[in-house]
Amino acid sequence: MNTFTELAISIRTSGGRVRRQVRPHPGVLSIALGLVVLACSARASYLKDKQVFWSRSQPLWEVSARIEWDRRRIQRTVDALKRALHERPSDYRLAVQLADLYFKLRNYAESTRLLKQYAHLSSPEDNMYGRLGLNYDLAHEYRKALGYYYKALQVDRQRFDIYVRIAQVRIKQGLPVDAARVLKKVLDVDPDYTPAVEEMKVVRRVIRSNAANVYRGANMVITYDDFHQLNEVDTFFPFMEAHASLLEERLKYHIPTIWIKIVPRVEHHQGPPAYYDDMQDTLLISEEAVHVQDHMVFGHELTWLYLTRITRGNAPRWLAEGLALVQARPPYLEAIPVRTTELEWIDLDRRLVAEKRFLDFGMIHMVDQDAQAALQRVYLQTRYLLEQYGWPKMRELLGAFRDGDTQFTKVIPDILHIKFQELVKRWNVYSLTHYYFRAPLQLKLNARTSALPESSEGGT
Repeated sequence: MNTFTELAISIRTSGGRVRRQVRPHPGVLSIALGLVVLACSARASYLKDKQVFWSRSQPLWEVSARIEWDRRRIQRTVDALKRALHERPSDYRLAVQLADLYFKLRNYAESTRLLKQYAHLSSPEDNMYGRLGLNYDLAHEYRKALGYYYKALQVDRQRFDIYVRIAQVRIKQGLPVDAARVLKKVLDVDPDYTPAVEEMKVVRRVIRSNAANVYRGANMVITYDDFHQLNEVDTFFPFMEAHASLLEERLKYHIPTIWIKIVPRVEHHQGPPAYYDDMQDTLLISEEAVHVQDHMVFGHELTWLYLTRITRGNAPRWLAEGLALVQARPPYLEAIPVRTTELEWIDLDRRLVAEKRFLDFGMIHMVDQDAQAALQRVYLQTRYLLEQYGWPKMRELLGAFRDGDTQFTKVIPDILHIKFQELVKRWNVYSLTHYYFRAPLQLKLNARTSALPESSEGGT
């Protein structure tokens, strides 16, 4: 007899049928009921072919919202959280999650409205005053932002990141000296707190430059002369941020602070729309380029900035320009098929690269045909390397240049495992096969509003 069950068998003969009744032991019923409750309340996470259970229960709304978010169904995620909050209005955790989602969608007004209803419940773990300050900060309502930041500090004095936020607001208000005072409070307590250290570098440079207006976003510090340009800068910033994020993903390199200056006219050479001044370590961009939202020229020069930092200026001119063209994707390449069988691996003229005469992509027809052909050639060389070897190998090449190598022909045998002449032959076949009759890019969008290139580890 099984010790966990008690069998009560009654055998009854009726028409030749035999019936067996089984009465489970009470202990078995308890175990089964417990398993059912656990299965209904446990939080499950599926990892490939395995299912892992945690003991913390997860409400149905949270599961639904996470599924919709993972599937990039943003509006359905919002709807799921709104329904949950309607059913449980006292659950401030729901309100915080919905407010954070609105914040990610840049809907600062809705995020603020929600947080204000629950801000009195703030704690060091859930400091809603800090979130409110950030909402007002990004909405350019700096006085309200400062008020909520200071309320956040009343809840938790150890929030050093809030002090840094306050300093950034002070810079935007044109008060860098006040920003320095705020940062000093943090550095007096923790001299090694990296965000405050980096921000103090920004403050000191702003004080030295005597900048009139400062726009802060991500790791970019943007200065401009006329405060009326704020709306244009704010509209242009998402393009700047997208280019920077894409470069960081591709190059696996982070720059703590990128200095950008918007000027009436770039006073270098013949006045290109954008220019990376490596002497000042500042990216200059013209007011006209910002006005027409020409993100391509910004992405081009930002690439030069990154490559100069990564390789200490040792990257070959053709490779740096080729990567810049891959980032910018100027539409004039759409109209230039190869139409030649004389494809030698070339470098670029130093003057062409330095003067950026071709950078006004809308006026590329003003540049001589030889320069256009050379630009297309280096673009194809770079594109071929990316498509055949991917960004990981490109990063290895850049690392070799950073370490002191200056000749492409010397580094490729160890990194790409191919001889230079064989590489050139394969590139010739690639170019003639793909682009002899048609151009390397087939852009359908307008030159000024074309989308940013898609990210890919394996190619462009």
